[in-house]
Amino acid sequence: MGIKIYLYALGIWLIFVVAGILNGVFRESFITPKVGEHTDHIISTIILICVILAVTHLFISNLKINYTETDLLLIGVFWTILTILFEFGFGHYVIGHSWSKLFAKTFIALSEMPQARKIKNQENENYA
Repeated sequence: MGIKIYLYALGIWLIFVVAGILNGVFRESFITPKVGEHTDHIISTIILICVILAVTHLFISNLKINYTETDLLLIGVFWTILTILFEFGFGHYVIGHSWSKLFAKTFIALSEMPQARKIKNQENENYA
């Protein structure tokens, strides 16, 4: 697999970034005021998953480059790594969230643990 397919995959991933940002703006503007903070994340996640699946389907069906299943798996890993780096980099360095808040929001199961709740409460007090 040549670099061309990775450059194409990077371009598709940038579409995911834009879709994710627009999804977040839509969530904060329209969904959160109507359903609250927990339910809005569920709805927003479902919307973004549908968008990513649709874009991925279009990507694969219009790919003019020869590829194997392994190539597609590697692209999926590539997209996952880019997404994690973006989430944490943007969240910490641009928005200013603490690392603990980013981990708590990313790993929801961990955010329900007592220590994570304590961190969330401390951060909420800092913003108040």
